[in-house]
Amino acid sequence: MVSGVFEEEMEIGSSNTRKGSGNSEETGRRVVDMEGNGALVLDAEVLILDAGAQYGKLIDRRVRELSVHSEVLPLSTPISMVQLSGAKALIISGGPNSVYATDAPSYDPALFKLGIPILGICYGMQMINKEFGGSVVKKETREDGQYFVDIEPRSPIFKGLGKRTEVLLTHGDSLEKIASGFSVVASSGNIVAAISNEEARIYGVQFHPEVDLTADGTQILRNFLFEVANLAPSFTLRSREAQCIEYIRTSVPSNNIVLIEVFNKETH
Repeated sequence: MVSGVFEEEMEIGSSNTRKGSGNSEETGRRVVDMEGNGALVLDAEVLILDAGAQYGKLIDRRVRELSVHSEVLPLSTPISMVQLSGAKALIISGGPNSVYATDAPSYDPALFKLGIPILGICYGMQMINKEFGGSVVKKETREDGQYFVDIEPRSPIFKGLGKRTEVLLTHGDSLEKIASGFSVVASSGNIVAAISNEEARIYGVQFHPEVDLTADGTQILRNFLFEVANLAPSFTLRSREAQCIEYIRTSVPSNNIVLIEVFNKETH
């Protein structure tokens, strides 16, 4: 759970440091410490909301490899914190739960009223479908491994792809009734593999575009970031270096010493 939400959370943009409730503090639009739960960097363009995914950090890595600044936060992150981040797109990760389970990850439905592009992956797609009035059921057979899926190449999320591609599927639950306003844009036999609501810029894929076993996964993420969300590839290694330095300055008392080891895998 994310704690330490700001009392003045929407009044941002100043270079002054403000104390919030708990142990949080805001420094301009850069770093927020959240009572030991890590840091929210306020200029991240994409927030990855983690529903307990096996590949959560890999999604983050893939987005950054495309030169877009992303940060991972729990799916339960309050909507006020999401708004505070200034994120221009959301990715909802996969997870081990059923969307109908009593212990399913909590989330704020207001996420879907922000008006920014959203991509749901695996569990994230099922959650989106349920939220908009569709249904999810447990099928008699699971899909675990690489499968070929038929796609609708006219869909913005699949721009530049052919009509068939190989993906990694790992699920037992599947979409049954498709949510109002959404269309099926990919299928694995009679199982829905992707949905879209182009007007709302909300997409869901049952497979994992972040893994190498999904042949066109990088292109699909690129399409979401640049074709759907209209982001620019501007996040560089130098950006990450500046971010880390700022985080250390904010987190470490001035009288302490920080030792950083730089590891070059090519020399080991």
